[in-house]
Amino acid sequence: SVGSWRSGRTLGPSTAFGATTTRQSMGTTTQAADLSDSLRIYFSTDCGNTWSNNGATGTMNLTGSTLFSGGSWNNPFTPGPSNWRTATFTLPNSVTGKNVRLRFRYSGGDYSNNVYIDDINISSTTGMEDVLGAGWDVFPNPSSESFVLNIPTFQANGNISIVSIDGKVISEQSLNGLQGQVELKWPAGTARGAYFLKVSTPQGQFFKRLMKN
Repeated sequence: SVGSWRSGRTLGPSTAFGATTTRQSMGTTTQAADLSDSLRIYFSTDCGNTWSNNGATGTMNLTGSTLFSGGSWNNPFTPGPSNWRTATFTLPNSVTGKNVRLRFRYSGGDYSNNVYIDDINISSTTGMEDVLGAGWDVFPNPSSESFVLNIPTFQANGNISIVSIDGKVISEQSLNGLQGQVELKWPAGTARGAYFLKVSTPQGQFFKRLMKN
């Protein structure tokens, strides 16, 4: 945990990453109606010499009411089961290779209480190119129940698959006869996190990284 300091930093070890999604749980409160605290997450590709969070998607900067999972708490805060929240972010494709580090930086206000960070999960999607063919698109991304795939030209044959980061196919359907905007639903019970949309056509295979909220 990062306690009731005015500012604190927690560093992760140097790691080799492919295209990466990170999920962490946190428990945070404030002692009064002061919403000036912030928790910012940075990455480094040179073993900690320089830091950035440009190009990442998801929850890299938590401030104010989006940060506090436990509301107002006058006594020293220790989170219970209902006081945790989960934040997910995806690092840009440029953050690959060796010597990658993550940094969590907490800055407190005048009435800060304790902040806890736990259950940090890093999922790498090394080996799949994050690109669809020209005119293909996916939106919204991230999504929670369904998303739309834009198919630019008529497809006589082919298929669409949702693939987990470990290569398991969790959903598959035919592309035959499809064109335009097609709604695709997440299978019931699909866990939050990173996946790939795999499009297979006679012209080749294309992949697009998906985020499930």
